[in-house]
Amino acid sequence: MKSKVQASFLSLKAWYDYNGDKTYDVCDIGATKFYIILSDVQKKNRLGNYLTYPFFYFKQNQSDLLRKILRLKKQEYPQAYAKILRSFLLLYHKFNERSYIKYIDHLTGKLIANRSYQYKDYCWGQPYDWYSRKYIPAGTPRATVTSQVTHTFLDAYEILGVEKYLNFAVSSCRFFLDHLNYTFDEDGDFCFSYTPLDDYHIHNAGAMVASAIIRTGKIIGDKKLIDYGKRNINFIIKYQNGDGSWYYWAPPFKIIKRIDNYHTGFILESLYAVNNIIKERKYSESYNKGVKFYIHNFFESNGASKMTPEKIYPIDIQSCAQSIITLTLLLINDPLNRQIEKTRDQVLSWTLDNMQKSDGSFYYRIYKSGKIDKNSYIRWGESWMFHALSLVMSRY
Repeated sequence: MKSKVQASFLSLKAWYDYNGDKTYDVCDIGATKFYIILSDVQKKNRLGNYLTYPFFYFKQNQSDLLRKILRLKKQEYPQAYAKILRSFLLLYHKFNERSYIKYIDHLTGKLIANRSYQYKDYCWGQPYDWYSRKYIPAGTPRATVTSQVTHTFLDAYEILGVEKYLNFAVSSCRFFLDHLNYTFDEDGDFCFSYTPLDDYHIHNAGAMVASAIIRTGKIIGDKKLIDYGKRNINFIIKYQNGDGSWYYWAPPFKIIKRIDNYHTGFILESLYAVNNIIKERKYSESYNKGVKFYIHNFFESNGASKMTPEKIYPIDIQSCAQSIITLTLLLINDPLNRQIEKTRDQVLSWTLDNMQKSDGSFYYRIYKSGKIDKNSYIRWGESWMFHALSLVMSRY
C-alpha cells in the first residue's frame, strides 16, 4: 500500500505541475444568473421541468460544452491553495524534501494575494457568487474556507517557525469573532454563521471555526479564543443526534434531515483537533459517538465511500478524500484499532483504483447508472486528495 500511495501522490503532483492552479468548479455553472433564472422557472412554472430540461441535461452530461457556451473561465481557489499547501508542509516536515519549499512559497504567496481585502483581518472566500437561502457575492469570506486556511498557517508556523504565519492565523480569529454572526442561547452557547452576510447555523462550518480558534488560542495563550471555540463546540454537541450523527442544518432553522459523508467528516476532523487540546469528557464522548456512527454507516465492504447512510451514489471524490483523512486521524488516536485500519486501507485502495485518472487527477463523481463525470476540479477533488495522500504518507 505504501508504494501505491506514493505513486498516486507523485502522479497527482505531476498533474498539478502541468495544469497549475486553475480549473473549472462544481459550482461555477450554478453561480451564473442564467442558471438562477432557469431554476426559478423550473420551480414556479407548471411546465418548468419541460422548459428547462435541455439546460439541466447539458449541465449534467455536457458541462464542458455548457461552460464554453456560457463563456465561463477557469479560476483559482484559496481553499485549494490551503489544502495543497498543508500537504506540502506535512511532507516537508516528514521527509525534509527541499524541493517542496518552492511549493510552500508559491502557495503562501497565492493565499495572501487572494484574501478578501474588504476586511482588514485575514479571511478568504470563493471566487464565485453563491445563491443559497440568500445571495452571497463572490469573494465574501466564508467560515469554512477561512478556517481551513487558518489551520494551514498554524501548520506552517509550527513546522517552519515563521512568526508571520501565526500572525495571519490570529488575524483570522479576530475576523471570526468580529465579523461572523452569532447569538448566545440560554446556556451561553452559539453557532458561528457561515459568512458575515447570513445567520446560518451549520454544524460543520461552526465546528471548523471552533477548532481553528481553539488551536490558535492554545498556541498564543488566549483564553477568550478557547472559550468562544468551546461555546460553539458545546452547541454542536447539544444538537448531536442520539445515534451519533449530525444534520447539516442546526436550530433555530427548520431542520432538513440531511446527513452526508464529508460534512460528517469535517465535524469529526474538527473534534479530533479540539480533543487534542481540551481534555473534557463530554467532548471525547461526542467524538466517540460520532466515530461509531461514521464507521458503521458510510462505507461499503469493498471500500467505496457512500454519499449518505442510505445511498451509495453518487460516489463523490470529496467523500472519498475526506473519508481517508478522517479515518487516518482516527488511526492516529487509536493506532491498534484494526477495524479502522482495515476500513481506511479499503477506502484508500478503492479510491485509487476507481477514481484516479491516467493523468494523475481524480474523477468528480461516479453515478448509479455507471456514468462517470470525469471533470477534474482542483477545489473539490484534487486538493482534497493531496491532503489525504500526504496525511497517509506522513504516517508511514
